[in-house]
Amino acid sequence: LKPIQPLSIFEPLPISRAPPCGSMWRILTIIFLGRQAAASSIVRQEVNYRADQHEYVSQAVKCQPSDMSTCCPGRDLPNAAPGTVPEDVIPGLDEYWKLQLPCKTISTTPAGISTCDGEYQELFNQGRSPGIHEVHMNKLHDFILMPKNYSIGQKTVCSAAMYPAAVSNGGQMMVVLHVPVAGTTTPGSKNTRIELRQMENAQALAGFSLKDGFMRTLSTTMTIQHLPLNWKSTSVVQIFNGGYSADKDADQPRYSNGGPFIEVMTQKCKYSWQKLPSGRRCPVGEIGIGVWKDGKFGGKGGFLFENYTLGTKFDLQIQSPGDGTIVFKYRSFKGGIQGDWIEKTIDCENPGQGVRDCLHDKKNTDSGYPRANGLYWKIGNYIQKGPKEQPSDYALVYVHHAEITQPLS
Repeated sequence: LKPIQPLSIFEPLPISRAPPCGSMWRILTIIFLGRQAAASSIVRQEVNYRADQHEYVSQAVKCQPSDMSTCCPGRDLPNAAPGTVPEDVIPGLDEYWKLQLPCKTISTTPAGISTCDGEYQELFNQGRSPGIHEVHMNKLHDFILMPKNYSIGQKTVCSAAMYPAAVSNGGQMMVVLHVPVAGTTTPGSKNTRIELRQMENAQALAGFSLKDGFMRTLSTTMTIQHLPLNWKSTSVVQIFNGGYSADKDADQPRYSNGGPFIEVMTQKCKYSWQKLPSGRRCPVGEIGIGVWKDGKFGGKGGFLFENYTLGTKFDLQIQSPGDGTIVFKYRSFKGGIQGDWIEKTIDCENPGQGVRDCLHDKKNTDSGYPRANGLYWKIGNYIQKGPKEQPSDYALVYVHHAEITQPLS
């Protein structure tokens, strides 16, 4: 990236490790308020999409953002903030991110309000998925996705939504991320999502190494309002392993292999090795919030922060100092009272007995630790265990604030 003149949101990082001469550090703040069907049952009369398009758009118009009960009756979604678009509260959103949605296509009104096309009756994942819609950075500054209401059998369904709203207590801005279980996924995933994926620029994928000597930090404040019934599981932050690129310095480096690495998520506790910071076992069936690492949640390399109560706001900070460690800091506001910071560290140089190596990849050592150089951040609402949930269920997350600090070179 070419150096640019500092603006008011740019400032040096308060860290002990100084950047190399000639480089800059930029703070990207994202106060985060993210046609043919493969099967005939994806949507009603999908083959008549062109004729039905006006119906979908008209439904979006009837949905009044200032009164979300007109969009999804009974879903208790917060009302949208009038006259506000994501760029108003997400500086830098349209510079280093793209958005992934749980539907193949969208329609947009002349007023700029988008809606997922179709009425998905079930979860279409992996090879059955017709694909997802992505919104690239040049269109993210004012992107708003409103939900629409339809039925699956006797149950009411609300389609995906991403829009700015205001918290009632204090009026702090946030983004609402509503993700239904029913919908489409990326080719390798089993689950639906609304998620921001870090990009280097409009064309190039972002990628960094755990051993490059640079400090990178993601900080966020979130509230998880609702989770699917059976597993109570969604992922809100990821460090994803994009793999390895031999042409890292190219304008558009090509990464290969890799896969899921770190996810901060919720899930019902099940195993005796899922321990809380006190050392006590997380009770079976209660919701734990913590880290999933290389296939294990809440232990065996991952860990728990606490038992999570829906509707609790929390702060989360993740640091990758570039020395092979990853530092996690978490605190919640149960009952509106600020708790103490809980700090955990993953040391990829010394993962511990019985713990998988970081960036675990049996098939390709290039995409394992420490060689992998294609890691990147993701943030949003990414349902887990979707095939074990009812298609009419959903996850609802509020993101009040997030920021990334990273070096410019």
